Amino acid sequence: MGSKYKRLFKDLTRTLGTDPKFQDLVELKKAEIPAGLGPTELATLYRQVSEEKDAANAALAEVQVRLSAFEQRMWSAFDEAGVDNVGFADGYRVTVTQKPSVKTEDRDKVLAWLKENGFERLLSVHAQTLSTLTLERLLEELPPPDGVSVTLYPHTSLTKK
Repeated sequence: MGSKYKRLFKDLTRTLGTDPKFQDLVELKKAEIPAGLGPTELATLYRQVSEEKDAANAALAEVQVRLSAFEQRMWSAFDEAGVDNVGFADGYRVTVTQKPSVKTEDRDKVLAWLKENGFERLLSVHAQTLSTLTLERLLEELPPPDGVSVTLYPHTSLTKK
């Protein structure tokens, strides 16, 4: 093995995995691998499985593009119809909601705004805290802090009762 840590290998315990359930599945798959295979045969089979995974990921990426296309069409259709969900007899439901997203556009303006508006304690403000503060202001019909932009992004979910 070409590693600068090779001399340590004999003294270290090899960790196979941290999730026992996953490792149980791995052990079952290991039992399916023929015994007596050498490094070249194992590496060849590993490469084949890796290529299977790449193909599956490519197919999954295509499915994700198709799902995104449906989601984007649904956002408009649901808005136009004035509905936020569609239920099915088998208990599934497709829901479309809008979620606000807060983004710091100009950090200096945000810091100045926090000082000017009595929020000095938030000067080491975490992004989630700034987001919450901004959304609370919007709910109170106040403008967002200077240097902050707010956009909505649609969220689609499929659930079953």
